Amino acid sequence: MNTRYLSYRKVLLTLLILLSGSAAGMAEDGIIDEIVKFQNDTLTIQASKTPLIKILSAIQNKCLVKITGLEHRKDEKITFSSNKGSLERVLKDFLRHLGEKNYAFEYGNAALLQIVVLPGAQADNYPAPLANQKENLPDTVKAVRVVGVIDGSQAQSAGLMEGDIILEYGGLKIGSADELIKATKTKTNTDQVEILVLRENYRLRFIMNGGLIGVRIQNASIAKESLTGFE
Repeated sequence: MNTRYLSYRKVLLTLLILLSGSAAGMAEDGIIDEIVKFQNDTLTIQASKTPLIKILSAIQNKCLVKITGLEHRKDEKITFSSNKGSLERVLKDFLRHLGEKNYAFEYGNAALLQIVVLPGAQADNYPAPLANQKENLPDTVKAVRVVGVIDGSQAQSAGLMEGDIILEYGGLKIGSADELIKATKTKTNTDQVEILVLRENYRLRFIMNGGLIGVRIQNASIAKESLTGFE
């Protein structure tokens, strides 16, 4: 077998490998296009026995929204079909379909950037109010606990949940329900306000409009150790 023939064969094999890789990439793009369509701020998801990891990858590629906390379910085969709707609405429907109820939407510059799916609520993980201790104990911090979320409110849309601890509103530390109410009255519904929340020892940031949040609240005292590394 002459040298020229070997060289020709080597080049041919190289081209075949490159073409195969390109075709695989196009096939992957095609799969993403079939699963997720995001146009004119409306989203649809169509998946049939599709590994969850592929759906999450498609959402991240098409919508630029990363969903974390589902890594342990990445190989599950999911069948889900949504109607065309807003990004937040369809993704919430998708999470409900997965049976996930404990999650938070994280925004930046008013755009949804990430959804953090948290472990199932465990009462032991919530910093409990220290009702039987003096409020001025040095190892506790005053804050506000969410005891209810109003249906249809921006709090519900953003993902605030009963049991969340509100620590800051618009950069202002919140130590009582009265302080939070007064702070919301200084903002209009055209203002964007960052709210810092503690949930099951996770630190979450929500971006909402000023004014009424849409939560029922009560005063709470939490252990300082729950805030380690928060600031």
